[in-house]
Amino acid sequence: MNALKLIGAIFLLGSILLLGAGGYAYHHTKKFLEKSVVAKGTVVDLAPRSSRSGGPTYAPVVRFKTDRGETITAYGSLASSPPSYKRGEEVRIRYDPKNPRDISIDSFFELWFLTLILLGIGTVFGMVGAPMVLASVFSARKIRWLRENGQVIMTEYQSVIVNQSERSGGQHPYQIVSQWLDPTTNKIYVFHSRNLHFNPEKYIQTSQIPVRIDPQNPKKYWMDTSFLPEGAS
Repeated sequence: MNALKLIGAIFLLGSILLLGAGGYAYHHTKKFLEKSVVAKGTVVDLAPRSSRSGGPTYAPVVRFKTDRGETITAYGSLASSPPSYKRGEEVRIRYDPKNPRDISIDSFFELWFLTLILLGIGTVFGMVGAPMVLASVFSARKIRWLRENGQVIMTEYQSVIVNQSERSGGQHPYQIVSQWLDPTTNKIYVFHSRNLHFNPEKYIQTSQIPVRIDPQNPKKYWMDTSFLPEGAS
């Protein structure tokens, strides 16, 4: 599996996991809304919570009465900095009648924040990963078609270069460069090999490098590097 496909697959896997978690969060919130009861509460305190950014965040501590007259004090689901609420502020809350300490402040942001974050990041991961995987798949199909149907031409070896635009394993890969003069159009085409993770210069014993091209479009090509030793370093 090439690096592009591997990175794309990692992003797609992350996307699937995040979207799955987002779907679970959506289902959980939907069920909570169906069974929860609305009540009026008061923010009696702001509880500090540690955060990865270093500074504390604050979750509202809400006190309310249930339908049965029981006074409950519970934490809000989200913490923020600066605090989203003030001590003494009245808020509308939802609670689970079977577990009154399971509460959420009755606002769109409080109820759906986790779902939106998970689905949003999952969608972004998918938008990044899918094109990378598709590009790798289409590239593999193009190479397979050229290997089976491409016109073989002998090109003139030019040099070995370092591909500065890519990096793998902390190093830039090498590429073989060759060129060919199309006798029908008198146009010169330059070809690059696949990325190589070793310097192939000492293994190139010929001035002619075989390349398979699409006769209708020589810019679609595949350089045959089978003359190089397998796993050379």
